[in-house]
Amino acid sequence: MSTQESRDALVEALEKLMHAMTHEHARLLELLEEKRQAVREAQMQKIGELADREREIARRILEMDRHRQELLRRIAPLIGARGDEPLSVSRIAAAVDEPRRSEIEHAAQQLRERVEDVRHASSVVRTAAEVLANHMAGVMQRVNWALSRAGVYGSSGRVAVGAQMDFCVDLKT
Repeated sequence: MSTQESRDALVEALEKLMHAMTHEHARLLELLEEKRQAVREAQMQKIGELADREREIARRILEMDRHRQELLRRIAPLIGARGDEPLSVSRIAAAVDEPRRSEIEHAAQQLRERVEDVRHASSVVRTAAEVLANHMAGVMQRVNWALSRAGVYGSSGRVAVGAQMDFCVDLKT
């Protein structure tokens, strides 16, 4: 196999890998939307289940990214790039002919867009989860206050906890 054929095969593999990574990021985006809805409805069990699925997708993306880095390492000498300089998709695209050039640039653009979408959705879900956690902490503080003997605030600005009292609160009804 010639250097050009080897380079083209590696670039094609990189393009396919970027499409697969884009697909995984799209799945992660769908899952984050489900998680946002679960947080909105305070469905704690579902949030946990979705977090497990999220970790699995993130693990696959990480494996794919390692493979992508290996492909870049193998492509670099075939296009005259030094090993110590970062290798961009535009540099790879410049080294190949059409239609492969356009295809790899398009695959990279799609992946960048999905990654940015995931970052945004993840930020929204994280903020919503923090709001829910703060709300639940407030509810528990209020319950503690209602059930405490003295009902006085401590130096931290929170209800001072007196003697331990066993109680159960049904938050669903």
